[in-house]
Order: sequence, then C-alpha cells, then structure tokens
Amino acid sequence: MIYLMVPTLIISLATLFAVIILYIRQNRLFHIEKIYKQLNDELEASVSAFLIEMKEENEAFINKIKQLQSSDKKNETIEPVNSNTEPNGENTVTHGTDYQVHPVSPPLYAGIKEYQKAVKQTTDGPEMETNVQQEDPSEAQSAADSDLHKIKQLLDAGYSIDEIAKTLHKGKTEIELLIKFSPDFFN
Repeated sequence: MIYLMVPTLIISLATLFAVIILYIRQNRLFHIEKIYKQLNDELEASVSAFLIEMKEENEAFINKIKQLQSSDKKNETIEPVNSNTEPNGENTVTHGTDYQVHPVSPPLYAGIKEYQKAVKQTTDGPEMETNVQQEDPSEAQSAADSDLHKIKQLLDAGYSIDEIAKTLHKGKTEIELLIKFSPDFFN
C-alpha cells in the first residue's frame, strides 16, 4: 500500500504544480490582454484625434479656397459671345448668348507682369539703342572714373555707404560693388 501511496502523492504534487503553472500563465495572459486593450484604446483615441484634426484642417482649407474663388470671381469680367467657330473655320451666330469669363489680374499678377515688361525692355533696350545712337565708350569710362573718384573722396571724408548712395543718387549695393571691384580702393 505504501508503494501505491507514494506514486499517488507524486502524481498529486505534479498535478498541483501543473495547475499552479497554468494559473500563472493564465494571469500573464490576462495581464497582456489588459495592456493590449489599453494600447488599442490609446491608438484609437490618437487616430480619432488625428482624423478630427485633419477634418478641421480640410474644412479650413476648403473655406480658404472658396474665399479665394469668390474673390477671383469678383475680379473677373463677363463678356457676351455671340459667335461660335465651327471645325471648318466658319463663324456661326447662335440664337442664345454665351458668356466668357475673363479674369482681371490681381495686383500681384499685375506687378509680376510689369516686372517682366521692365526686364524685357532692358534686354531689348540695347538692340534699340544700336539703331539710334551708340555712346562713346570713353565717355562711359570717364563717368565711371568720376563716380569712383567721388566715392573715394566721400569715404575719406567719413561718409557711410548709405550716405554716399544718397548723395550720388545710386543704390547702396551699386556703391558696395564699385568699392569691392575697384582697384583704386585697395591701395
């Protein structure tokens, strides 16, 4: 009988040990599930906050575009068009009146266009002058030398570059470049 009790006791202890190990693993699993659920809730909250923020930004962007479109519509002119051009090149008059919308340039675009015109005139300017009259290179050289001489005198007198530019009616950058690239000032 003792021989039967010892193996039964060993089996009972092994079973008890197995139950304890399973209980610990089950608690770990429950703990991991809790952590996973918390992380999942935090992730859902952050994603929903991100989506709400994106929705607000999109709505603000759409409102801004609508405002720009409404301001563009205010800057457009509408002209009636009574003729249509067919593929064969003939103009036909329709009974209804169509309208074409022509945008009026906002001040920014007008400024850009004026700048482009000025640049084009300066690039086209030398070609026009060649047909009219060419300056004598010695006169241009003497004018530059006199400017350099005046700049040197004013610098020696203690004037600043801003004051020299105002006195000679030239740009500050132009004066700085003349000083920088003139060999007279390095002596």
